Amino acid sequence: MPGEPLRLGNEYATVEVSLDVSANGPRVRIVSVRDELEVFLDPVALALLCHADDTVFALLADEARDHGALADLRAHRITTDRLTTDRPGGSA
Repeated sequence: MPGEPLRLGNEYATVEVSLDVSANGPRVRIVSVRDELEVFLDPVALALLCHADDTVFALLADEARDHGALADLRAHRITTDRLTTDRPGGSA
């Protein structure tokens, strides 16, 4: 059963981590104390975090500072992908 949230913090952020069992399966609930934002991560999402490198977390940090950062990245990626696939010999 879920217990009290675990509170983790440093000079940059404080979060509360708890187990949530109200959905179809268990998942982790993480709440940013400062922003009052929350995210629920199921086992698959948690396993994917194990594959993340510093670039992923840098992009998330950029998005936290500038809410348009991921949109800009997506637009750049779409443009880059189109340039690659539209070129003769480009891969799809």
